[in-house]
Amino acid sequence: MALDLDEQDGQTPLDPDERAGLIPEHLNTKGELNDWEQENILRAVRWLKRTRPPFSCGGSSLVSASQIRSCYLEGLRAADKNDYQPLLAFVRS
Repeated sequence: MALDLDEQDGQTPLDPDERAGLIPEHLNTKGELNDWEQENILRAVRWLKRTRPPFSCGGSSLVSASQIRSCYLEGLRAADKNDYQPLLAFVRS
């Protein structure tokens, strides 16, 4: 006899590979991940509405390997650690 768990959309557990790269380690289901991402996007939108920084994205391509791309990646890594100044300096360059 098979169990019929009737999982609702978003209740699917994240598998170990999906969880491995997540910074917020408390997320267990795809629904929790979706909610967390949505809240993060809303926070970013609210922040942008308050600050309205002039973004120019470094004025160059971020696809090819270059000093511009290196600065961009350094800014993203710092932002992952809640240090947004390098990324803000990059986008205003």
